[in-house]
Amino acid sequence: MESYQGDYVISLDGTGVFASTEIKCESCMVKNEGKDNESYYHQSFCAVLVKPGCKTVLPIGNEAIIKTDGMTKNDCELNAAKRLIPRLRTEHPKLPMCLVLDGLHSKVEIIELCSEQQMKYIIVAKNNDHKHLFRQFEDGSVCLPQELIETDGEIQKIYRFKNGIELNASNPGLLVNVLEVVEQTKNKPMRKFKWVTNYPLSEANASKIADMGRSRWKIEKRDL
Repeated sequence: MESYQGDYVISLDGTGVFASTEIKCESCMVKNEGKDNESYYHQSFCAVLVKPGCKTVLPIGNEAIIKTDGMTKNDCELNAAKRLIPRLRTEHPKLPMCLVLDGLHSKVEIIELCSEQQMKYIIVAKNNDHKHLFRQFEDGSVCLPQELIETDGEIQKIYRFKNGIELNASNPGLLVNVLEVVEQTKNKPMRKFKWVTNYPLSEANASKIADMGRSRWKIEKRDL
């Protein structure tokens, strides 16, 4: 299950465990509280070992997303991630991990937490969430993104990447590396993927890092 440079890719995401409009407990989170369509649910934030090109996935940890004693607000995936990531390092102190996460987690606190726990990360980044980041990415006044084009039959992949970019204007000292992949296939809509990562990006590894980032979808039951 080893991936690039011997690292192990850990995909983290939330999933539903229980939902009801009638049955509830003290730990239930509540949707539409106080309204006629009030409902109750539990979720779990799961860690799953994945590998590009391998269909097998191995769950290695989870964190309950529930209300605990004294909580008045619903718990959330972001809080669960802050609890689970340090626990993964405690439970697997020698495992070289790369965490892959969706765009909800491309935030300062998660990126700093990965660094504190000596983990690599590949996290989805969306333009609307990171306008400052992508202005720098496209800014050619210093340097343009490096570009690599690969063609496999009817599929063309264009990799664009740049290292050492500020994640946001409020944290100028927090630098990340940005990878964009544009996939064009004959008679199919164009697909575009973007990530931030702490892997130094180059022509030699851009496609490998992209494959690791896309392996997150293995726990979504999508064949990418």
